[in-house]
Amino acid sequence: MRPPSIYVRALQVLLALQALLIASPITTLDNLLTSPRALGAQMARSDLAATALATAPLVISLVPVVLVLIAVAVQQRSSGSLIAAGVFSLIGLAAASVPVLSDASFAANALHGIPLGLAALGALGLTLRLWAQRTRDKQPPRLGRRATAAIVAGVVVLAGLGAAGSTIPSAPVSGLLTTDLDFSTNEPTATFEAGLPAQNPFLAPNPDSNIHHDGAMSDAYFDRGVLDPRKAEVIRRHLGGVCASIMTDSHGRLIAVCWRRLACRMSPTSSTSRTTSRRIQRSCR
Repeated sequence: MRPPSIYVRALQVLLALQALLIASPITTLDNLLTSPRALGAQMARSDLAATALATAPLVISLVPVVLVLIAVAVQQRSSGSLIAAGVFSLIGLAAASVPVLSDASFAANALHGIPLGLAALGALGLTLRLWAQRTRDKQPPRLGRRATAAIVAGVVVLAGLGAAGSTIPSAPVSGLLTTDLDFSTNEPTATFEAGLPAQNPFLAPNPDSNIHHDGAMSDAYFDRGVLDPRKAEVIRRHLGGVCASIMTDSHGRLIAVCWRRLACRMSPTSSTSRTTSRRIQRSCR
């Protein structure tokens, strides 16, 4: 096999750059170590649909890993490695250019989104440039098989630990780097002086009607204690589109506050959704 050309080296650099830009390395490591344990805890305590939704952080964290593996594999210029480089570069371009994806992924688009888009475009151009030089490697893809086996084995082991454990899985890497949140030196259940949040004028006062304590969604919880995450027991973990904050407004109408991009307002007499958006109406059915 011929030594890698300057185009192959450039493609490898751009793929590795995408792996660094599409997600924070710290977040990727935390998700790789925490998501399988959370998935195991979910499987042991919840329904299948909620478990399927809980796999999203794990799948997302695998994208940078796959980009690095592709960067190593493209030096052979095989058809499969070049196709994978093109597909995942398209994923990187979509993450940088689609507003819904970029807004959810990047706090500073100029620092991450724009460089990611340029790296993805460059990788796509080099992939097309190298396609005419592709090789037909008849040897088995040992790198891909070994990496897949290692990832599957790691997920199974960590998921088993999560299912057998009784505490909330925490992010180990960011926990080590965030010294000001070190629970060994701070008391998470300690009280502090604070004033009651102002009541939302458009909602009826009922702090126990939702998961955010009050109508202003302050998460203050003045009427209950704070759980120590080191001792908190996992009962149920659900990451679906549940509208858990059910309350009434000042006119007695039943409404729900949801964390997803939908806002279903239910009629208290007919139990039908009342909204002006057709897209939201389809989501509420």
